[in-house]
Amino acid sequence: IYHCYMEYETLKKDGASIKDIQITTNLTVLIHVQETWLVFLIILAVVEGVLLLLLLFLRKRLLIAIALIKEASKAIGHIMSALFFPLITFVLLIICVAYWGMTALYPPSSCQDGTSWA
Repeated sequence: IYHCYMEYETLKKDGASIKDIQITTNLTVLIHVQETWLVFLIILAVVEGVLLLLLLFLRKRLLIAIALIKEASKAIGHIMSALFFPLITFVLLIICVAYWGMTALYPPSSCQDGTSWA
């Protein structure tokens, strides 16, 4: 927000206005227009305001989520083997996909003399 404000102030003194430029497909011209930085400033201020309001009103839910994460980390600390379960699932899935790929390639490769298998 600070950068947008500083650019807006700099261009307000000696920069171009939206009235000074013509319609163009060159979007880099818009960076040198003071109204562009004003729009960026307004959009960023609104987004920051919304985020601050969300943080303010969802404070209790965030505290509950933090407490849940702390309990989950304690549980993982006691059962370290739970960390390896996704890896085992991934390896088994890779084996399944590799078997499917080899099986899918087998019928076309079994044709002889250029005849079709279908």
